[in-house]
Formats: sequence, C-alpha cells, structure tokens
Amino acid sequence: MAKTILCYGDSWTYGNIHGLKYAVKKYNMAKQFKVESEHRWGSEAKYFAENPNLLPEAISHTKADYVLLSLGGNDFKNILWKKDRWIAPWTALSYIKRDLRTILNATYTKHPNVEVIMYGYDFMGDIEQDISLSRLFPRYGHFISSAYRWFGVRLVNYYTRKLGDVLQELSTDFAKQGHNMKYYPLWGTLQHALIHGEESLTGDVSYSLAKPSPPKYMNDAIHANYRGFELLMTRLFTNYFMKASSA
Repeated sequence: MAKTILCYGDSWTYGNIHGLKYAVKKYNMAKQFKVESEHRWGSEAKYFAENPNLLPEAISHTKADYVLLSLGGNDFKNILWKKDRWIAPWTALSYIKRDLRTILNATYTKHPNVEVIMYGYDFMGDIEQDISLSRLFPRYGHFISSAYRWFGVRLVNYYTRKLGDVLQELSTDFAKQGHNMKYYPLWGTLQHALIHGEESLTGDVSYSLAKPSPPKYMNDAIHANYRGFELLMTRLFTNYFMKASSA
C-alpha cells in the first residue's frame, strides 16, 4: 500500500506538493507514495499553535504516514517587522520554537506514530532591486543597495539558517520522547544546482551565505519557482523519503 505524504503549512507547501509529485513520477514510485496537501498562504506557526486541532485533523482525514511541515518563515518575517515595535531575531526564533512545539505536541498526542519532516526553506532570492529605494531616496539608493549586497545578504541568510537550528533542537527533543520528528536541511540547494548542475543534488551541497538563491530558480524574493521546487523536492525525496521507506 502506498504511503501518504501530507504537505502542510504555508505558501511553500504549494511548491512542495508540485515538487514531490514531480519526484514521485520521475522515479516511477506512484505505487509507493501518494502526495496530499493542505496549505494556507501566508499562514504562521502561531495560528496553528492557537488552533492545535487543525494538523491532527488533517492527518486523520488524509491518513498520512508522513507530514512535510512548512511553517515559521512568515512568523519570522512578521515578528521582526511589527508595526509598533521591532523584536530581536533570536527572540522571534524563540517564539517560533514555542509555537512549533505546541503544534507537534498536539499532533503526537493524537497520532504518536506519524513522521513529521521539516526542512526549513532555502535561502531568499535577490532583493537588491527591491530595496534600492531609488525612487524614495535617489541620493542614497546606490548606497543602500551596496550595503545590502555586502552585509545584508549574509545577515538575512545567517538568521534564515538559524531557523534550522530551532528545527534541529525540536527534532532532538521529540526523538528523546520516542517520536519521529526529523529535520532534513535543504539550505543552498538552489545555489548548488546552478553552480554544480541539477544532477549533483545528492548528499551534502556547497553554498555561500554571501549569495542569495539564484533568480533562475526563484518566482519572487521569497518563493522558489516550479523548477526550483522540483529540485528541492527531488533532493528531499531521493535522499530522505526513498531511504526511509526502504529502511
């Protein structure tokens, strides 16, 4: 019987389901895997933590064996840039960890044997043109763009990747409780594919915190395009799901 992978969470879920279906078809494994999806564009972990029944109900409805959970990115963006005050990145990450823990606790209470996988996104695309502010600050647009190119990209990528540390900590904590929560990082997949070729995405990849994800694989500054998601999910499918199912 085919095992069901439920793609669940924010807008990256839309790409995840496309990419996973592509990978399942590419490797002729439709008899082994079925892909389902429930996503809410722009959703935050905070929302699902406040409604902890939603993910368990989705698992019950789809009879999922795996949950590919994509949450945290919108929380990070929205917490950092609240209208009334700024919150430090490390504080934002602590809130995300708290909310994800609530979601996972509720999930494992009802479905103790389900396996949850998170990969924590890939790096953002090039937003230099978006933040040049040349129309608002024509005298300083070049300076702002240069500052972002040399310092901003590194800072954004660093704190984006720090979300992965949160996911790894959660994976370790839930493993100690006997649950299957796995973190499989895909950081730098799109950078690596551009430089080393799309067929080289096995095992570890090389990347630079000084570079964004390449425009070739991005739909906008935040989301990968269809080809980008095909590469991300092919890497996850071949290196994780196929191995997990044969173990």
